Amino acid sequence: MVLSSSVSFLCISIEVCQVPHLPVHKKAVIITGCDRGFGHALAIKLDQMGFKVFAGCLFNKGDGAEALKRICSDQLHVLQLDVRDPEQVDGAYNAVEEKLNDYELWGLVNNAGICFIGNSEMISRNDSLRIMDVNFRGPYLMCSKFLPLLRRSQGIKIIPSGYKTGIIAYDKAKMAEKWWAEAPDIVKEDFGKSSFLIKSKATDSDEMLSTDISPVINAMIDGLLSTNPKPIYYKGFLARSLPFLYYHLPSPLREPVIGIFTDWFDFQPSCLQDVD
Repeated sequence: MVLSSSVSFLCISIEVCQVPHLPVHKKAVIITGCDRGFGHALAIKLDQMGFKVFAGCLFNKGDGAEALKRICSDQLHVLQLDVRDPEQVDGAYNAVEEKLNDYELWGLVNNAGICFIGNSEMISRNDSLRIMDVNFRGPYLMCSKFLPLLRRSQGIKIIPSGYKTGIIAYDKAKMAEKWWAEAPDIVKEDFGKSSFLIKSKATDSDEMLSTDISPVINAMIDGLLSTNPKPIYYKGFLARSLPFLYYHLPSPLREPVIGIFTDWFDFQPSCLQDVD
């Protein structure tokens, strides 16, 4: 009990004792995935703070992009940016270089991301490749293009991960039909069609998740402006707990205990459901 209280006090103390922030003056930031979610909210917040913001949107005429143009100052520039497309990445770089003027590019936030929930045999090959294109190849293309500008300013790059936002807010029933239609016959035979529709083991899984995204936005801002930014920011109960359990539990206990926190969905093939 004493150890638990001490650890809790230490964690709270670390959170409260924040490192001083650098001035915003003449700093610019480019953010990918600003159509909605974290990217959209971060773009608005940084604009309010006085940054020059380059907001990369998958649809530069879409609702999210138009909202940014309407809400934010003329220091925010919406860019057409599909991070999978090298030509659009090059175009974004040229636009940033042209509009920087006497500002310096201080930050790159690789926020764009997608996630589909399903067994690796269920998810179609095209969708699996799309996940890798957006979540891996996209940050690579952005970093390799913009690092020279960041190097000149000694700026920051941020790559968020492990969160549930709009990146998984897709029509799961429609996607299940699509994957079923594209699945090999042997996978259809083993899994059965009902297995393709995602089933949550927790009846109130969405209610367990926080709707307040401000801690994540504040962590990104701290990463951009802190005089001593952390290499990793953990926000939320699972984000803190899972790494701790992984590193400190003995091997025989690690997977069973972590499984309690992460085993949210049922992907068991129908051919195994009656097997003891």
